[in-house]
Amino acid sequence: MASSIALAQETRVPVAVVHYGDDQVGQQVVFALEAAILESDSFRLVNDEPVPSFPRIVVYLVSVNTGTEFASAISETFVYDSRWLAGNRIYIAASITACGLNWVVLCAETILSYIDDAVKYLRRKSPDLWRSLTTESNYSKQQIPNDSLSSDALTHFVPEANR
Repeated sequence: MASSIALAQETRVPVAVVHYGDDQVGQQVVFALEAAILESDSFRLVNDEPVPSFPRIVVYLVSVNTGTEFASAISETFVYDSRWLAGNRIYIAASITACGLNWVVLCAETILSYIDDAVKYLRRKSPDLWRSLTTESNYSKQQIPNDSLSSDALTHFVPEANR
């Protein structure tokens, strides 16, 4: 009974992290990212599910070393995931990060800021999907902009010619 009450009061956007890669830096970035999500006031870490039981943001990370064990290239893809959608997932954005062994925490914090940007972008472009993430989240208390076509959140994801 207590767990269902706790779930009803959850106010953070659910985020799942899925990693592909066996490089040391990539694995450490994933660990640091998951720790950052756990400490976040805006997000909560959830498991990825083939058929999600509730809507969530899924971050897919693919990492490969760059010829040395001390650095990796990491691609990040951010999607909205819900079982109520045909095909379950909607692409939001993608990016690539180069990360060295000494920058693991900074790389994780950067990816966390990209998650924040992706949620803000979803809020602007698809308010109904954004609201479905959680009705009591810190994001849902923010007013949806009148100009839903304005977008300053994901400029680092969008080629300059398309801004």
